[in-house]
Amino acid sequence: MFDSIGHMKNFVLILSLFSFWGTVSAQKKKCQELQDKAYADFQAGLFNDALSCIKKSIKCDPTSSTAYAIQAEIYETLKDSANAIKSHKNCIKADSLYQPSYYYLAFYLFRMSRFDEALYYLNQYDSVPLMQNFNPKEDAASPSMKTKVSRLKASIDMAKAELGDLLKMEIQNMGEAINSNLNEYWPGMPINGNSFVYTR
Repeated sequence: MFDSIGHMKNFVLILSLFSFWGTVSAQKKKCQELQDKAYADFQAGLFNDALSCIKKSIKCDPTSSTAYAIQAEIYETLKDSANAIKSHKNCIKADSLYQPSYYYLAFYLFRMSRFDEALYYLNQYDSVPLMQNFNPKEDAASPSMKTKVSRLKASIDMAKAELGDLLKMEIQNMGEAINSNLNEYWPGMPINGNSFVYTR
């Protein structure tokens, strides 16, 4: 009798586990379908529909870094920089070991002229391979992205230097020979600042 009760308990436990994993699997499938639809809408230019769908996907699975990455891309397209940055950060929070996410955020911050923050995330990018549980096959950036990171660092350094020079610059009227009543356009100055070129 005791053996029968024991077997019955084991049977009920197994049924419960099957039911649980079946529910989890169905939920995961639903989240993935919402994510796929959001990306399809985004590709089709239906940005508001894509945003609504990806929000549902994130609510369904708040741990999906891919969903946050799609959301960031949608917000970038909609020129909502505050929410784009927030989504990029949530992407990193969801999967802190995925190295490319740090580059994407740094690049977006650079485009927003937030140079110091961009450098901060590039430094984080460099330190990701030192993190515990980092898997080079799954988490590491590609060789081409490493080249992009080097270029981005150089661009940030140059932009910060040029910004410093602009803050020190004194604006002067260059006289009637240039500031005339004629059509003058496309003004430009080489990086050494020794010449001023324009079209008349």
